Amino acid sequence: MVGKKLSRREASDFLLERYGIRARPATLAKYASIGGGPPFRRAGRFPIYDTADLDRWARMHVSPLVHSTSELTSSLDPHEVQGDCDKCGGDDDGPPCAAPQLHRGGAR
Repeated sequence: MVGKKLSRREASDFLLERYGIRARPATLAKYASIGGGPPFRRAGRFPIYDTADLDRWARMHVSPLVHSTSELTSSLDPHEVQGDCDKCGGDDDGPPCAAPQLHRGGAR
């Protein structure tokens, strides 16, 4: 599904208004450089974010609705949900690592 196309500033506002995620344009620029942020395209030198991609990315980073912090479990860790990888101390039998961006700058 294709959504509306947004500039980096508009993408930042979209994430805050819709999901309460504070990702300033500078943060999105850093994610674009090191990984871990929402997917984007470039039009010349300008990044363009699709609202459908922003929705998908945000849903991966927001927990389910809870009534207490005790309801939050470590299963929100993508390594535990999707399996480990070599850098996480896992084995080759499990699914691939779901959070390779966590390895930038060193293993977890």
